[in-house]
Amino acid sequence: MSGVIKSMVIEAADNITLKTGEFVVEADTTRINSEVVINGGVPRAAAQ
Repeated sequence: MSGVIKSMVIEAADNITLKTGEFVVEADTTRINSEVVINGGVPRAAAQ
């Protein structure tokens, strides 16, 4: 596979901006240790 990032560490960044059509996180554990602001709609799964 080309273009695959296996590991990345970003330290001491004042701002990180990602502009993409789709952003997917697949992980056993996901942590965000900060205030979270989402500008956009957040779809909800249909009731089961």
